[in-house]
Amino acid sequence: MAEDGTGPATASGTLEIRLPGNAPVTVATPMVMGSDPERDGFAPVALGEAAEGASRNHATVVPCDELVEVTDLGSAAGTSVMVNGVDVALVPWEPTHVTLPCVLLLGECCVELAAAG
Repeated sequence: MAEDGTGPATASGTLEIRLPGNAPVTVATPMVMGSDPERDGFAPVALGEAAEGASRNHATVVPCDELVEVTDLGSAAGTSVMVNGVDVALVPWEPTHVTLPCVLLLGECCVELAAAG
């Protein structure tokens, strides 16, 4: 999140995203994920049928080289990240840098993230 909280941090990497039941997608822009996402400055990634428990605007994801910056947007079900088998709950509104590959848990939806290439 930008320092003033109004927009994304600067993206500097490329991610491969895999949503349940879908082929991987490669992205290089900041995005917002949720059941029906919409946020200025972020590309929307709708979780579709896998969105159970996810808020409309659940979390932002910004590629940062070999890391990803994830911010829970005050979602009702929370966001956690699993890296190397360790599951960590994120603090709402606090940008968190996470190593790749990882799995985001948005409500009950699992989203796999990896560095592209």
